[in-house]
Amino acid sequence: MLGVLIVALIPLIVCTVQLSVNEYTSKFNQNRWLNHADKRVYMVDDLLQKYKLIGKSNEEIIQLLGAPTETRSGEEGVTTLYYLGTERGFIPIDSEQLVFQFDRDGKVMEYTVHKD
Repeated sequence: MLGVLIVALIPLIVCTVQLSVNEYTSKFNQNRWLNHADKRVYMVDDLLQKYKLIGKSNEEIIQLLGAPTETRSGEEGVTTLYYLGTERGFIPIDSEQLVFQFDRDGKVMEYTVHKD
């Protein structure tokens, strides 16, 4: 009887530990964002929920997220990209990027998470 109880508890314990680890890695943490670019994909949803990014200046975004992976200038303004890591999913093939579109005054107009 005790053996059955132990066998039944093992999956419950494993699931609890896995959920705890997932909760930790999915919370936005500036230090992890700056030092582990391949883990950003797990934090981006929390980042977008917690921070009001529309209207922030390019300098404010850089202060929060560090230097962008890529910057492009266009007619409408500047676009910056932050590499997030390999896409989430069962069979990850592509990568994900957080893309900011700035207006001519250097303020965030819109942002999207893009897969390529």
